[in-house]
Amino acid sequence: MISTEVTLRTQFYDLDPMNIVWHGNYVRYLEQARSALLTKIGYGYREMEASGFAWPIVDLSIKYVRPLRLSQDFVVRATLTEYENRLCFVYRVLDAASREVLTKARTVQAALGHAVSWLAEAKQAGQPALEAGARRFGLTLGRVIELALLCKHAQWSLDHEHQDGAIADARRFAAAGIDFLN
Repeated sequence: MISTEVTLRTQFYDLDPMNIVWHGNYVRYLEQARSALLTKIGYGYREMEASGFAWPIVDLSIKYVRPLRLSQDFVVRATLTEYENRLCFVYRVLDAASREVLTKARTVQAALGHAVSWLAEAKQAGQPALEAGARRFGLTLGRVIELALLCKHAQWSLDHEHQDGAIADARRFAAAGIDFLN
C-alpha cells in the first residue's frame, strides 16, 4: 500500500459556532491528501482526464474521534488500499505534535471511462446511437452505485459479523465489469 501525508493548519474560516472545525471541511482536507497521493503516483487529475476516465467518489465515510481546533497543526495521511476497477483510500487525521488520531475516513472512487468519446461519436452517428449510448451510460452508472452499495455492505459485514463473504460477492460483481460504454 502506498501512502502520503500532508501537514495543514486549521484557519478561522474553518470553524463552526462551537469553535471547532466544521465537519464539512474534513472532506476538503481528505481531498488535499488524496490529490497529493495521486500526484505522487503520477495519476493526478490532469492525467485522469487525459486517460479518458473520470473517477467520481461513490462512497465516503468519516468517523470523528476528536475535534480540530483553531490554529491546530495536523497531518492527513492518505493510503491507497485498492486500485483495480475502483480507487479506495483510507485516511487518518492526526495531531501533528502528538500523532493522536483525530479522525478516520474512507473514500471509494469508481472508474467511469469513455463517456466523452462515446458522446462525441454518438452525436455524429445520429439520434439512435445517442440513445443507445445513453442507455449504456445509465447501466454503467447503475453498476457503479450497485458496486458501492456492495462494498459498503461488505465493510459492515466485516465490522459487525466478522465475515468476509460479502467481500467475495463485491469482487465477483466488479470482475464482471462495470463500464458498459465500450
